[in-house]
Amino acid sequence: MIERISAGLIPAVIALCGVLILTSKKPLFDSFISGARRGFSTAIELFPTL
Repeated sequence: MIERISAGLIPAVIALCGVLILTSKKPLFDSFISGARRGFSTAIELFPTL
């Protein structure tokens, strides 16, 4: 039972994110690029401790 729920829930969450992205009025590519830049700089800062 749990496997059937989780097997349907994960694609549903991905589809919901896709719908929200497509219906948003924000500049999504610019937001993605700035988030990726911040994530990359965070990874560079954490790399020496790893």
